[in-house]
Amino acid sequence: MDAIKITIYGRPEQWRRTGGRTKDGRPVRFTPAKTRDYEHRIKQEAGRYFVRPFKGPVKVDMLAVFPRPKAKIWKTKPMPREWYPKAPDLDNIVKAAMDGLNGIAYLDDRQVVMVVARKILASGDELPRLELTIGLMEGWE
Repeated sequence: MDAIKITIYGRPEQWRRTGGRTKDGRPVRFTPAKTRDYEHRIKQEAGRYFVRPFKGPVKVDMLAVFPRPKAKIWKTKPMPREWYPKAPDLDNIVKAAMDGLNGIAYLDDRQVVMVVARKILASGDELPRLELTIGLMEGWE
């Protein structure tokens, strides 16, 4: 099976886990609705392309494109892509995407043996999005 490319439009979200305490002081951890919704959007989009999950070692190429802030929008100067060294952390974006692909693109994210991830600021006319290319490692069928 060839690599499959998926695009999730909208600002890339990070994986979050929040916590609190019960009345008797025990810690409670839960996944916020924003994170659950984003993972669900990834699952829905991936479900359109995958008939069955990959079996074997998987590689994922990821490009997170963030919206250009108003302070960096010009009418006469070019607005090329730029690296985006700001929040959210790249590893948290990767985690949200990997969890969203679980059971759809692969059986479990432990199958992923290689990830190439980048975080950029959109050029002048680009929409914010998360681009994912998922495929089997070479030599596996």
